[in-house]
Amino acid sequence: MPGDTAYGDNAAIVVGGLDKSNNLVVVDYKYARWEPYQMINELYKMCLKYEDDIIHGGGVGIETTLFQKMFKFEFEKKMKAEGRFYKIHELKHRRSKEERILALQPVYESGSCYHTVWMQDGQLEEELLAFPKGRHDDLVDALASIVELCRPVPLDMPAKDLSPEKIRQIADEERAKLQRLPLVSKRSGWSYEEMESGYHSDF
Repeated sequence: MPGDTAYGDNAAIVVGGLDKSNNLVVVDYKYARWEPYQMINELYKMCLKYEDDIIHGGGVGIETTLFQKMFKFEFEKKMKAEGRFYKIHELKHRRSKEERILALQPVYESGSCYHTVWMQDGQLEEELLAFPKGRHDDLVDALASIVELCRPVPLDMPAKDLSPEKIRQIADEERAKLQRLPLVSKRSGWSYEEMESGYHSDF
């Protein structure tokens, strides 16, 4: 569940991962312009909402640039104060934002991505369709971070070697722990999912 936490700018929290068939499932997201303390609270509330999946799945990904390291520190303080703890992955990107987002292309082209039904025609899909010329790309950047977490790239692999075939090879080698969700409807590029009990589509 990566969060893009740039202070003073729009921020995004995206919940998702790979199912047993290696499909990318986007479960939920939040997107707004928050103050740092608001962002911490929003991320914590999202962790509570999907606690079982976070604890038994991949944890929480947080960008940790020099400025954003303080956010990670404050979120850890929040967890300690509340007495609930989640595994945190520091997102230290080795590729440009555009390269990370372009890594989503073979996932969508192969029809291997599922969105929750309420996301239809929403902000995430607007960003996907407008990239790279859209005004905002915070959600798709956070979504690309989920792919990085689920499909780790060997540290010695240069960006020029990340061909679609290599990305698929890495994907085949990695498996996540999310349950497969029932298909509801399809749309070009992605499909939609209705959440089972424990998930809510009225966010």
